[in-house]
Amino acid sequence: MRTRCALVSLALVLSTLIVLPALSATRTVLTEGFTNWGCNPCAGWNPTERTVLNALGRDTVLNIKYHTLGPQTTDIFYHWNTAENDARIDYYAITGVPTGFVNGNTTITRTETGFRNQVRQRRAIAAPCTIELQACVNGSSVAVTGTITATDSALNNVRLFLALINDKITYTSPPGANGETEFDNVFRDMWPNTNGQTISIPLGGTYQIQASLNLSTLDPHGMSVIAFIQNYSTKWVHQSAWTPVRVPYDAVTECPDERQLWMELGDEMGYLIRMENIGCNPDQYTVSLVGDLPTGWSQGIQASSVPENPTSIQVSLNTIEETWLGARVSTNGQPGFMDLEVHVISNADVSMHKIEKFRLVAAPHILVVDDDCGEDYGNVESYFSNALDQVVTNKVFGVWDVIQNPVTDAMLAERDVVVWFTGNCPNGNTISIEERAMLETYLNNGGALFMTGQYITYELRTSPFFIDYLHVTFDVAFPQGTTVIGSAEDPIFNDLYFNITGGDGASNQIRPAAINPADATAAAAADYSGSIYHAAIRAQNEVNRTLYLGFGFEGIADQASRNAVMGNALAWLDPSMAVDPQPDISVTPKEFALGTCYPNPFNPTTTIPYSLTEHADISLRVFDVLGREVAVLASGPQAAGSYTATWNAAGLASGLYFCRLDAVSGATDRHAVQKMMLMK
Repeated sequence: MRTRCALVSLALVLSTLIVLPALSATRTVLTEGFTNWGCNPCAGWNPTERTVLNALGRDTVLNIKYHTLGPQTTDIFYHWNTAENDARIDYYAITGVPTGFVNGNTTITRTETGFRNQVRQRRAIAAPCTIELQACVNGSSVAVTGTITATDSALNNVRLFLALINDKITYTSPPGANGETEFDNVFRDMWPNTNGQTISIPLGGTYQIQASLNLSTLDPHGMSVIAFIQNYSTKWVHQSAWTPVRVPYDAVTECPDERQLWMELGDEMGYLIRMENIGCNPDQYTVSLVGDLPTGWSQGIQASSVPENPTSIQVSLNTIEETWLGARVSTNGQPGFMDLEVHVISNADVSMHKIEKFRLVAAPHILVVDDDCGEDYGNVESYFSNALDQVVTNKVFGVWDVIQNPVTDAMLAERDVVVWFTGNCPNGNTISIEERAMLETYLNNGGALFMTGQYITYELRTSPFFIDYLHVTFDVAFPQGTTVIGSAEDPIFNDLYFNITGGDGASNQIRPAAINPADATAAAAADYSGSIYHAAIRAQNEVNRTLYLGFGFEGIADQASRNAVMGNALAWLDPSMAVDPQPDISVTPKEFALGTCYPNPFNPTTTIPYSLTEHADISLRVFDVLGREVAVLASGPQAAGSYTATWNAAGLASGLYFCRLDAVSGATDRHAVQKMMLMK
């Protein structure tokens, strides 16, 4: 009897389960807003709306922004599609902006709390269906496919709409009168039109979406398609969904690892990079390692099911398939410095090119500290690394960017020379108290420091570090003159004469400073020409050596002078360091000359050699056959020496050009001209 009752009970349970309705679908709320780039209240509301939308996310709430004709009639987002913007404006009987609706039938409350609560209240209401979407670029249109499933109740005579939007459009300056530069979820096109597609779906049934939206000449990147189902009479929106617009061939890469790593000798480092094919088609990618591998180091790249190769591999992925890439670098006990890049290029569309950047530094003899407040590698840094590349021959230098990771005592401890620069960092952001303490420890232990930056002097003028360790005192800001001349017999600046503005320097010297020796261990190494003010101070005692510039090294206006200053400075700071500054401008050429460019003919870059027998104010210019100046390659004072200039004529037409060198020294004027043939 108990067995029979159990069987009967189980049968009742099973029959009950069979007749239970399907689980309700989660609702994605739709908000539709109306705005204009000349509307001042819109500029006040839109950032608040953006805050709520971003906080809740697109899984919770979607937004379409229609632009109106007024108050400013030049709003380009309205004019992109006037007919369909007007149709939605008329449908909702819009008479002024800003305004909008939550799920079609509730006017948006224009406060952060009120708007958020409206969305949450409608989010809690179950939806009658689910929507799945895909959108792919097809020429000048976006092909949309998808499935609507009536999971909770039938849908009768409702309207399906598909809207193409720009997720975000940003301007550098306001295009309209209200000052806005960011525009979110900008409406572009509606399918099939603003009347929608009437559909009916029985409970448990499906509807297959096949549609096309007008892309025209718009960039599909950063665009989305929003689908929504609306009761056209009551305006209630039953459900909405979105999908990004995908191009035929595309991929994303991401890596959570530190982008800059300090390595010890013998270390091996690896990076894991997630890679996903987000294009509409299957694709094969060339994944390669790019960078100057230090002597003695080894590297490799691999992927899931793809063995390691030292330079590149081929990775095949279906659409919306992902894999993991592994990039490995080993020091093999050798010091070095490397900017490593992992490149991912689509074999089907080589314009699809993703790059992941990493920096590896292992026990360099010379540590260059990039403290220029820059957001990425490069900027001021390149002026230092380019000079070091040319003058450091028997030792290794490495560059450390403090924006990526701070410097530590251990990094400084065993370095032969530290070069520390601050570039354009303003007062209050140059050398922190913690950094000064580390540098004091480094110098107390016998270090050698080369420091430069145009704001350091004024900011640290009363600091004990500045006076007692750099052996420098502040004189005046903005000293007379922008030309620096070396002090007689100085081991670093003797016979050097250069400008700190113009040329191929950074042209960023808006606040150089004049400085003085603080004590008997220090001496003026260079002056600002035509004045009594000192531009550089070097100091030496029984423990350490320092060189300090009252201007930014990057401002030096020509590569030859930068090479000479860097090479001479390193040789003085560490006498054991053999350096070879190129070109050697201490050897005076025997004649004034403008050499033949090489290569010649060229496309599009050529190198032009020239030499000066004495210090002169020079100009090196290029002219076309009509005598029009097309380029200035060098200008300003230069010391006697041999130089080269590079000309990139990428934007010019093929043909004959003339390079002219003019040099003025006292009462002597010299001129030379050479022909150059650009052949594309």
